[in-house]
Amino acid sequence: MIKRKDIFTKFILIGCLMAMTISLTAQPEGIKLSQPWVFSNSFEKGLFKTEMNIYDNSLTGLIIIKRTGETFRAVFVSEIGIKYFDIEIGGSETNVFIVHYMLEMLNRKTLVKFIEDTFRMLMMSFGETKKESSFICDGSGHRVVVLKTKGSGKFRYDYHPNFGQVYLLWHYGFLKKKLNIALSDYDYLAPSLIVANKKKMQLSMKQIAQ
Repeated sequence: MIKRKDIFTKFILIGCLMAMTISLTAQPEGIKLSQPWVFSNSFEKGLFKTEMNIYDNSLTGLIIIKRTGETFRAVFVSEIGIKYFDIEIGGSETNVFIVHYMLEMLNRKTLVKFIEDTFRMLMMSFGETKKESSFICDGSGHRVVVLKTKGSGKFRYDYHPNFGQVYLLWHYGFLKKKLNIALSDYDYLAPSLIVANKKKMQLSMKQIAQ
């Protein structure tokens, strides 16, 4: 049975999505925006203290991310050396995704898809913002919101217009948000904090200074 509250919530969500879409406009002439990025071109490797929450279960350990050319590789291991997953993804528009290893307990369609979608978004090539069909600058001048169609839904990212650091990555499906990733505390190479959420799954990564 559908509860009245659920119906009301859906109407609010529809209204918000419509408002967001209507407010987006084509880029005015003469505005130059920086190239968006999550990992800078100088990034080679990073070590992140990680917690992965899957419904009522939690895994903790370290994720090591290494970059070779346009290819990224991420390995998640526990504090005692148990490998959870080892994946590889390209940084181009195709974002080729390869699973080198996946722990049996994680080798479920929904979990693998969550991991894949998270790292696809983190490692994606954003392209030139001026080629996007819709965007909006907030009043502070510190944030640009870009919205475009991607596959079966809409893809949105928020970033700093001058420095290019991406703050938020959102992927919307039909009337609902499929995945969102918050990024913060950037150094000159990468964000120090990454938090990805999808339904009852969460991946939190905090960079360890080396």
